[in-house]
Amino acid sequence: MHMELQQAEYILKYFSKFMNDNEKAAWKHWSTTYKTENSGMTELQKEKRYQVSLKSGWISQDSEVQDLLKDGIDAFRIKTAQRISKTNPDVLALNNCPKCGKLARTPFAKQCRFCFHDWH
Repeated sequence: MHMELQQAEYILKYFSKFMNDNEKAAWKHWSTTYKTENSGMTELQKEKRYQVSLKSGWISQDSEVQDLLKDGIDAFRIKTAQRISKTNPDVLALNNCPKCGKLARTPFAKQCRFCFHDWH
């Protein structure tokens, strides 16, 4: 199943409740690491933040969790969204424009951000 990053981000934004425990841990790990690395902190501050995050469960040393992120965040997003859509096809409602077929901004949008078709 081929999935674009935009569709994967949509699924994770609106259907993240279907992530399994390892996927949730990987997402927390990545977001905490990303925020720390891009915070402008000194190396000493980053190390302190790392230790606090490790103790509080925001950083994971679990190899299964870290393996989910080994190919980068975009690959993680796509693989996780593919798994969610495969295991929850009955509740995963993608809101595609009835005119051009592209993915709407939200599951409840009634106007296409690409062709501006309105289906209110």
